[in-house]
Amino acid sequence: MTRTTLIACLSPVVALVGCREPRQLENWEKREHVHTDKTPEEWVQILRHRDPRAREKAVDALVQYGDQVVPAVIEVLKDRKLGGSRLSAARALGALGPRAEEAVPALIEAMQESDWPDRDGAVEALGQIRRQLDRTVPALTEAMAGDDDERVRAKAAQALGRTRADGAEAVAALAAALEDPDVNVRAEAAEALEKIGPGAQAAIPALEKATRTEDFILKQAAQEALKAIRGR
Repeated sequence: MTRTTLIACLSPVVALVGCREPRQLENWEKREHVHTDKTPEEWVQILRHRDPRAREKAVDALVQYGDQVVPAVIEVLKDRKLGGSRLSAARALGALGPRAEEAVPALIEAMQESDWPDRDGAVEALGQIRRQLDRTVPALTEAMAGDDDERVRAKAAQALGRTRADGAEAVAALAAALEDPDVNVRAEAAEALEKIGPGAQAAIPALEKATRTEDFILKQAAQEALKAIRGR
């Protein structure tokens, strides 16, 4: 069970309904893709379907086709009239990973739409693609520091960890996020610093402070981050 799952399990709201391991959306490459009964163009059209189950199947199918489908999926992402289909498009682009580098500008634009409730999906996709970091990292840093949606802030911290962004601005922003009001953001920031490792030396004072908190999840994550940064 991941730290994020443990956080969810400790939530009093979740406790009322039970705790289940959340679906892991980042390990797309481990899925078996056997949807060969339609063309890539037909699967892109299904991304626009009103049924989320159909859209999810389309996401799975499109991963098979690589960068050839990226332009068409970007068009779905950019269509503001499509609602949930835009999230499915973002997930498809994230599933393609570095092959979807062409989508980075569109994903950054989408994540900055303050009125799009699913913009955390675009943030997650950027962390999966891990390309054009000169554009991606500043956008993620800004979102983590200033977005009013805690899901976006948490996904931005997670994405920064995936990119191993060890620049001064990113590390400073992650260190500041250790005091975010939301427990998930705090934990994701600590985990991101752990992934960055020795390049996050500047965050050591903030992590040491975090180890003295009463927040068990953050304390544990901060301790692991310090080990990774110090090399022991």
